[in-house]
Amino acid sequence: MSLWYNQSVPQIRSVEELIQIIRQHPEWREALLSALLPQDLLLLPQEFRAFRAEMRERMEAYEKRIEAHERRMEAIEEQIARQRAEFEQQMQQMRLEFQQQLQQLRLEFQQQMQAMRAEFTARFEQIELEMHQMRTEFTARFEQIELEMHQTRTEFTARFERVEQDIETLKKDMKEVKDDLASVKGIVLEIDWERRAKSFFGRLLRHVRVYAPGEFYDREIEKRVALESSKRDQLLELDYVIQGVRRSDGKEIVLAVEVSWGVGVKDISRARERAAILRECGYLAVPVAIGRAATPKARTLAGREGVVLITDSKVQGEELLKQA
Repeated sequence: MSLWYNQSVPQIRSVEELIQIIRQHPEWREALLSALLPQDLLLLPQEFRAFRAEMRERMEAYEKRIEAHERRMEAIEEQIARQRAEFEQQMQQMRLEFQQQLQQLRLEFQQQMQAMRAEFTARFEQIELEMHQMRTEFTARFEQIELEMHQTRTEFTARFERVEQDIETLKKDMKEVKDDLASVKGIVLEIDWERRAKSFFGRLLRHVRVYAPGEFYDREIEKRVALESSKRDQLLELDYVIQGVRRSDGKEIVLAVEVSWGVGVKDISRARERAAILRECGYLAVPVAIGRAATPKARTLAGREGVVLITDSKVQGEELLKQA
C-alpha cells in the first residue's frame, strides 16, 4: 500500500492511466508481462522462430536433394545421347564397309550384326532397368518428403491451435480478473460513501440518516404500503437510501442512491426507476448516481432524466437536491 502514497510513483485510477504509464515507461512492460503471463506463453515466440528456422533448413536440404537428382537425370540423358550418336557413327561406317565387301563379308557381317543387336539390346535393357530403378527411388523419396511435410504441417497446425486455445484461456482469465477488480472497486466505493455520506450531504440536509441495502424498506416502507414483488425487489436492491431534512425549505427528502465505480446508462436508469417507486410510496425522492467517473452518455441521460450525478465528489444537478 505504501507504493500508492509514494510521490514519485503516479497513482493509477483506470486501465487507460495504466496503459499511458506503461507507454511512458516501456522498461516496465516486460516486468508486467512476466507477472501476468505464464512462462510457457512468454517462450512461445522464441520457440516459434526456432521451429520456423528448422523448417527452412529442412526445406532447403530437400530442394538441394531434388536438384541433385535432376542433375543426375540430366547426366544420364546426356550419356544416352552420346551413346546413340556414337552408335549411329558406327552404323554409318559399317554400311560403307558392307557396301565395299558385301559379297565377301555377308556371312561375317550378319554374325556381327546379330552380336551387336544382342549387345545393344542388353545394354538398352540395362539402361532401362537403371532408369526404372532411379524413377522408383525418386518416387519413393518424393513420397517420403511429402509425408514428412504433411506430418510437419499437421504438427505445426496442432501447435498453433494449442497456442490459440491458450490465448483464449488467457483472455477469459483476464476478463474475470477485470470483472473481479471492478466488483472490488465498487464495494470499496460503496463503503467509502457510506462513511462520507453524512459529511457530504450534511451541507444540504439536516438529520442525515444512511440506510444500508434493504434496511429502509424493512424499517419504513413495509409497514407503510404494500408493493408488488417487482417494485419491492427494486427497492431491496438499492445500494443506499439517504434520508434527511432539506436546509433550504425544511422538507424531508429521500435520496435513492446507486453506487458504481464507473457510472453508466444502466446506473442512471436504475436510480431514476427506484426513486419513482419511492415517490409512489409518498416520499419526496431524488435519484442519485455516485461513482469515480461516468460515461458521456450517462452524463447526458442524467441531465435529461433529472438524476443527480456525483463523480469524484463533483456534483452534476445539485439544484435537484435544493428544490426537488
